[in-house]
Amino acid sequence: MNKMQVIIIAFSVIIVIVALLVFRKEPPSTNIDQQTSELVVWGIDPESVFHDMLRVYESEFRTRVTYIEKDPRTFDRNILEALASKTPPDLIIAEEDWILSNRDKIVPPKPTIVSADLAEQSIVNLASSLFIERVADGTKIQKNIIALPLWLDPLVLYWNKDLFAQVSPDPIAKPPENWDTFLNDSKGLTILGDGGRVVRSGAALGRAKNIPLYKEILSVLLLQLDVDIEGAIYSGGAKEKTASAESVIRFYTDFGNPSTAPKGAYTWNTRMPEPRMLFAEGKLGMMIDLYSFARELRSKNPHLSFDIAPLPQINAARKVNYARVRAITVPRTAKTPDASWLFARWLASGKAIESILKEYDAAPVGRDLLESGKINSLLKTASLTARRPRETHPLENSRILSGLIESVADGQKTVSEAITDARTAYGLFIKSRQGR
Repeated sequence: MNKMQVIIIAFSVIIVIVALLVFRKEPPSTNIDQQTSELVVWGIDPESVFHDMLRVYESEFRTRVTYIEKDPRTFDRNILEALASKTPPDLIIAEEDWILSNRDKIVPPKPTIVSADLAEQSIVNLASSLFIERVADGTKIQKNIIALPLWLDPLVLYWNKDLFAQVSPDPIAKPPENWDTFLNDSKGLTILGDGGRVVRSGAALGRAKNIPLYKEILSVLLLQLDVDIEGAIYSGGAKEKTASAESVIRFYTDFGNPSTAPKGAYTWNTRMPEPRMLFAEGKLGMMIDLYSFARELRSKNPHLSFDIAPLPQINAARKVNYARVRAITVPRTAKTPDASWLFARWLASGKAIESILKEYDAAPVGRDLLESGKINSLLKTASLTARRPRETHPLENSRILSGLIESVADGQKTVSEAITDARTAYGLFIKSRQGR
């Protein structure tokens, strides 16, 4: 064999190797130590949301993926029990509050699998602020990914068009754009009977016990004033922040406080069913809920005349919204963390998410897809303007805020007293954690 033949054969081998690398169907595996033939994913969404894409992954990468739907009410307990057992899930799809509250149980991906810098550039600010942590490492800032976001589900305003048209003497033609108008519209829609009984509610606001999204609503009101839960309610610092928090809490609880009935604000109490049920029955004027609920609402009552609108604002020139974020993460107990993160990266990709969102009405977190023109303007704007308060302990915040709201709405405490008690409760919680 002469020299030329050797060169030709060597060149041909190189071409074949390059072709195999480019066209292979397995995900990149640079520095991947572990592979697996099976992955188990836990989540709170119906299996139908992910079914088609899981089958695609199985056929392309020869890895069986089993999705197990869990009850949201027992999800936290189920996960904690599973992580302590011999059969924990390989991946968890959860809401941001659970992920942030359990970040110590998560193993970050290797940079060779998911680059924090690239992820930060490709997703909206809200998602990166939630799931990319920045840790000081000497003179450098280390970025750690704790989850990969899948979609955003922003808050919107649901309004009953028939009830708006029935307001006397002047029917209401359109949904409110600011909170002052929201209050006035609620007054017009609300009907009180003997003894202050709520015959028809204008708006689902004012309480925590039977308004599941109380924390989200209170949070977005605070954010629209450029303050947040921990900074304005717990800190005891700047008077301006505390004053803003007091005004928000007073505005919210007035809707659930019977003593405000003479002013027309009272419209809700704890004896009423949850907002979704009442709205589906056509007995509620306005409700703040997640964008994704619209599909379920239409199936519950196809004859209901309703529409959705942007969330009311305090300052029209500075729109601020709120969104829940569903994300996928890998627990420290996963048997093959690298293989799990490879699947997570694939599921969070634009192609997979675009397919999933055909079954689930929400917004993609990827900038390219969100700006592609395929997303309606209301959903796009609500997602791009979504913010979240800085929360170190979101689940504990929910518990404390619930007590704060109910004590004020019941007239047991003034707003100032309730904030002081909440600040004390949070301080005791922090001390209890430090003593562990």
